[in-house]
Amino acid sequence: MVRLLGSRWLRLWALVGVLAVALVLAVWAGAIRLPPGQVLDALLGRPVPKLVTTILWDIRLPRVVLAAQVGACLSAAGAAFQGLLRNPMAEPYLLGVSGGASVGGALALTLGLRWEFIGLDGAPLASFVGALAAVTLVYTLAHGSSRRLSTGALLLAGVAVGTFCTALIGFMQVRVPEKLLQAMVNLLSGSVATATWPQIASATPYMVVGLVILLAFGRDLDLILLGEEAAEQLGVPMEATKRWIWVGASLATAATVSVAGLIPFVGLIVPHIVRLVVGPGHRFLLPASAVGGAAFLLLADTLGRTLWAPQEIRVGVITGLAGAPFFLWLLRQNLVRGE
Repeated sequence: MVRLLGSRWLRLWALVGVLAVALVLAVWAGAIRLPPGQVLDALLGRPVPKLVTTILWDIRLPRVVLAAQVGACLSAAGAAFQGLLRNPMAEPYLLGVSGGASVGGALALTLGLRWEFIGLDGAPLASFVGALAAVTLVYTLAHGSSRRLSTGALLLAGVAVGTFCTALIGFMQVRVPEKLLQAMVNLLSGSVATATWPQIASATPYMVVGLVILLAFGRDLDLILLGEEAAEQLGVPMEATKRWIWVGASLATAATVSVAGLIPFVGLIVPHIVRLVVGPGHRFLLPASAVGGAAFLLLADTLGRTLWAPQEIRVGVITGLAGAPFFLWLLRQNLVRGE
């Protein structure tokens, strides 16, 4: 009980409260605003107009659930990458992980791969292979022969790999049938507008596994902040830990890309803001980033579909507009410190 009243726990629960408000707002707001009483009746299974039922269960709720899942995964992956690399600029989009995942998903579409893996949809797994290959390539290029992983080298390698992945998808768009062209476009411009329950069901197992892996390494990430040698002396098996965090973050990112496309900067913005709320300890930072990321993307998507309703702005555009200035400010801060 005492721990529940600790300041970090209170702040974490406050973030949960923000997420609850974002969920309610996202369900209510839109081109058609649903009366709160009818929404509650529909959720409780009471009779409501068919239009309300259709909008709520077939359109609004799948979109809200997917946005929350995508935001949670991207934010937690960003926090994990920043801790593992001890680099505040690390995040799935800038590291090229999202780009690699999009190539994997595009290949699955282009080649017509419709297969299952242990009873699960294999499309997110194809994105995972692409994401893991991309992050491995970026890390190898940025690390080189130096023992110190600089911010500049990491960003250059990530941007180069991400740009190459985008070009590959552009090339593949020429070869895909017209019926798949929109799906390819969606991979490059993130959106949750076409969310469906089958989509959510296909990606959720991969998202959950990725998040569980990351949450399991909160203590190790705290020790890694002291330096790799110090962490090893304190009992952290560095190579195994690195591999598991690569896998967890890449799997969470790949699952989001497979259903929502490229959504930039969520993994950069949210962990930095949440770190100010709960502190740098990853045992709090990782779950808080997941909660904060879910709330952030819900609010971004709600803004995108209400600002000029009935026209919509893709959520990837909203996060890009918010994230680019934040990225430039953070980059300047790092350059001033000489990192």
